[in-house]
Parts: sequence; C-alpha cells; structure tokens
Amino acid sequence: MAIGAGGRLYGATYSGGLSGKGTVFVLVPNMNGGYTQQVLHSFNGTDGRYPWGRPTVDAAGNVYGTTTRGGTRDVGVVYQVTP
Repeated sequence: MAIGAGGRLYGATYSGGLSGKGTVFVLVPNMNGGYTQQVLHSFNGTDGRYPWGRPTVDAAGNVYGTTTRGGTRDVGVVYQVTP
C-alpha cells in the first residue's frame, strides 16, 4: 500500500472489480478510527488487467502502477488513475 495525504492508503487488487481483472482502491480514514474503502478504477482488460506490486501516489492524489497483462499486446500497462 502507498500512503497519501490525510493518511489515505492506496492499493490494488490482482483480481475482482466489475470485470474480475483487478482494481485500484483507496482506504480513507473515518471518524470511528477505521477506514472507508472506495474503488477508484476497475480494470477491463483493454486498459490493463491484474495489477502487480505496490502503487505510488503523488501529492495531487494521482495513483501510478503497473499491470501484468492487458493493453494493446496483452503484455501489461503502466496506469495512472486521477482523483
């Protein structure tokens, strides 16, 4: 997981989401001391599938990472998810 502004935690799941090909998510701290999950992006295969490794987040909240498959030649992509 990557830590962003305000203690937000950013991560990716290898599978799951709308197409079963992975997601990018954020955990936002809540008032109860826990976190609320929000899916930022659900991969569909064309835009990448099966994210791998820990994503990186910049000061603006953009999330960057890679996938193992998907894209034009099905060899993975580098992605950017904007807030």
